[in-house]
Amino acid sequence: MATRSIQEQITAATERLAKLKAREMLAEQRSKAKTRASERKADAHRKILLGGAVIAAGADSLDETELVGLLLGYREQISKPAFVQQRNEMRTRGRMHLAEREASRAKKR
Repeated sequence: MATRSIQEQITAATERLAKLKAREMLAEQRSKAKTRASERKADAHRKILLGGAVIAAGADSLDETELVGLLLGYREQISKPAFVQQRNEMRTRGRMHLAEREASRAKKR
């Protein structure tokens, strides 16, 4: 049986290490790609829900710039401490509207 020289052993170990590092890098790239895909999917789902909320409110007929302007104005208002009560009222109104829509849909099924 022939014994390998130290240099051959070092070369073989270096090659194995390079292969292991390459596998590790590929696994890391796959993991990052999976995370990015999951984040894109969650972002798309959030946008769909927001679009649904616009439609549920009957605001889908508004011009996009008008809708953005309304939302910006609302955000300015809710940043004021005096607006807390009105914000809670808006939430309650929104919940009621969505519940009524869902009940109406359930009756149609």
